[in-house]
Amino acid sequence: MYIRSACVDDLNRIAHIHIKCFPNSFSTALGKSLLKKFYLQYMKKYPDLFLVAADDDYIAGFCM
Repeated sequence: MYIRSACVDDLNRIAHIHIKCFPNSFSTALGKSLLKKFYLQYMKKYPDLFLVAADDDYIAGFCM
């Protein structure tokens, strides 16, 4: 497992992790599509501050 910068291809998995880990949050209620848009905007604005924990192509977690 290693840490790397998040990329656009990670957004589906990031949204999935968010929904699983934060089932009762307001942002989860917005749905996967809006979560992906939110994370994409954060990724564009702060690319150096958005990281994923990856094992080959599997994203196990993220930090932003």
